[in-house]
Amino acid sequence: MFSSEAEFTTTAVTEDGPINLKATQKNNKIYLTWNALSGFNEYQVKVNNQILKVSSTEFVHENPEEQEHVYEVRGLKTSGWTRWSDALRYSYLAEELPSGSGTIEDPYIISKSDDLIYVNEELGAHYALGTDINLNGIEWTAIGTKDAPFTGSFDGRNKTISGMGENSTKPTSLFGYVKKGRIENLIIKNSQTEKSMIVQSLTDNSTIENCMADGTNTINTLWDAGGLVDQMINSDMVSCSSGVHIISTNINGDIGGLVSNAKNSHLKKSWSTAEIAGPGNIGGLIGYADNARIDEVYFDGWINGSGILSGLIGKYSATNYINDFAVYGSISKDTSSDTQTAQYAIGRTSDYNDPNLVLKRGVVSVNFEEGLNPIIVTADHSSQNVYMDAERMENYKIYSGNEMIPLAVNAFSNPERISGLGEKWTVSDNSMPYMSQLENQNQQT
Repeated sequence: MFSSEAEFTTTAVTEDGPINLKATQKNNKIYLTWNALSGFNEYQVKVNNQILKVSSTEFVHENPEEQEHVYEVRGLKTSGWTRWSDALRYSYLAEELPSGSGTIEDPYIISKSDDLIYVNEELGAHYALGTDINLNGIEWTAIGTKDAPFTGSFDGRNKTISGMGENSTKPTSLFGYVKKGRIENLIIKNSQTEKSMIVQSLTDNSTIENCMADGTNTINTLWDAGGLVDQMINSDMVSCSSGVHIISTNINGDIGGLVSNAKNSHLKKSWSTAEIAGPGNIGGLIGYADNARIDEVYFDGWINGSGILSGLIGKYSATNYINDFAVYGSISKDTSSDTQTAQYAIGRTSDYNDPNLVLKRGVVSVNFEEGLNPIIVTADHSSQNVYMDAERMENYKIYSGNEMIPLAVNAFSNPERISGLGEKWTVSDNSMPYMSQLENQNQQT
């Protein structure tokens, strides 16, 4: 089983050997560790009476047989070898690992819940779902931590993960921390979390693409929360959608139908039909945006709460660009709350960091129920070809610093009055303009 690499010696035994000998199993290997000894730079490990020389306080038993193994360790210093440590007995049973080799060309195939749990063992590998996975009854641990993030890729292959967080004492996201990673083609259903459905923190040029969580999912949060992603920094979201039910109890929380916080990030061809209730800075798409670019998006959900209620972005700072957007759905005040509430069609500026909003090609048609008169947007703006449904939004207000936002107040009953939306939009008689590609995607999902 082992090659004879140790140099045996007759030096006298001088003192007790290493202590706290421990064995753990991972990836069908046994990892042996022990406490370091002062003045020692060489050790011998006895494995089932065969001896190997090692230079560190760790030994890896490769390809062990399925049986009980006996380990002992001793150290060498100038005065000689220590005594052998107390024997450690470890019974080994091989794990059934996912098929595949974990490369992009040959990803690990996840066929059961144990395979999904295994992702935390190789955070830089590549994975693909081979079938739908139900996590009901499993105390799920999110994949990747702040100190050890997921850096590989995960292809859901348009299959479903469900039951996540059901009957759990602390429901969490599917992924915890993702750094320079990629998640795509994934569907989440019938799940519960506290922060987000798919990723808690997506950073450092990571991408989430073609992922969705529908209305069978619920987030109950005391914190910030996003339908798909909580925190998103220097990353991309492409062709994703959320219909998640979000219930917030944090008056200062940033709550978004897709993302809680988006900084230096890009959202494209994505939409939210989320239903959001509770206090906080609430946005149909993003709770808080800082230097974000947002292209081809829409909100067509429902918001009922107190605080800042907005169709696209709860609050924003720095300069944010929004191109080809639509704000539908309904926004209403929680009449049982005493919290001061303001309603916005697009978003509300923060009070620092020189906020600005650049809007191009948009449609605003929000049903504001029982509450304050709607405010379209605040702070400095520039806008081109943004149209508003005056029949639904009679008593709107516009606040601006240096430049008034030029909305074409329009009931959309005459398409000839609407110009400049561009080729991504369809305009027809007696109907709302819509982005053709996004509507087709929504119908498919």
